[in-house]
Amino acid sequence: MNSDNIFKKAKGAYLYDIKSEKFFDFRFNSAIFGYSYKKISTRLKNSISNAMSVVGDSVYSRRLLKIFAKDFSEEYEPFFISSLEEFILKLENFAINNNYKLAYFGERFVKFISRLLAKKKINSDNPDIRVIDAAQYYLDEKQILVFEDKINIINYYYYPEYAPDTFGADLIILPEFMSGGLKNIYLMIKKKSVLKNIFSQTVFELPSFYIEIALNYYRVIKSPEYRLLNVPKLKWKDVVQKGRIFSFTNEDDELVNKFKQNNILINPFPDYNYLPLILEDYQKERLLKINV
Repeated sequence: MNSDNIFKKAKGAYLYDIKSEKFFDFRFNSAIFGYSYKKISTRLKNSISNAMSVVGDSVYSRRLLKIFAKDFSEEYEPFFISSLEEFILKLENFAINNNYKLAYFGERFVKFISRLLAKKKINSDNPDIRVIDAAQYYLDEKQILVFEDKINIINYYYYPEYAPDTFGADLIILPEFMSGGLKNIYLMIKKKSVLKNIFSQTVFELPSFYIEIALNYYRVIKSPEYRLLNVPKLKWKDVVQKGRIFSFTNEDDELVNKFKQNNILINPFPDYNYLPLILEDYQKERLLKINV
């Protein structure tokens, strides 16, 4: 690794390397408000000193449960798991052990699963369990459909907004930014679903600092000024975009380097990228002038 890849600071829309050169960073959904956003970081500093390791029934876990109870019907209960990768591996084992056919929907998500499982063919015909990538459907402006005779899972992990629409699915994966980049993900599972047997960690088992991150992101997302924020419409080649989420439409081994030469860090196809909502006008203008 050369020195250009060693970063020392993150603030706003930028990462700064050890030479103090700054790079736009669009790789993570969790950077919805960029890095070190004051309305979030100030509260988190207080949480570190007051409730870093508090676990169990706390004011923080109760606040989060109250939010979930308001946003989701009483059919659902909140749980968490350490990462999306762990979720997929547990789901795969559950399907194998119970002779369930499993399929994933959404081109980009399917490629992610193929990499994770090191398999070329991962989808079954006429599946019993359907995992739908809501971000792909959002980009393609397709309607999410669930089937009553199937086990339906809607994956909002890559979704650019907080969307509590369940469509009656058995399990909902909440967006990555609710974890603030700590990788743990929140799940809403129907109380009567068989999936409760494999995803059973409750929010009471999370350190309060983790929960406070979710609470602070939620507060900002629900604030009136959040609705006034906007992002530029990118004019880059081979990009599909809707709002703050964008992705490239084909594979290009040199794509990451091309953008890095313009001080922009991106994920290549098939992964998603995200524009932070705190971009200043001069930053938006610069992005629109870049021709890659």
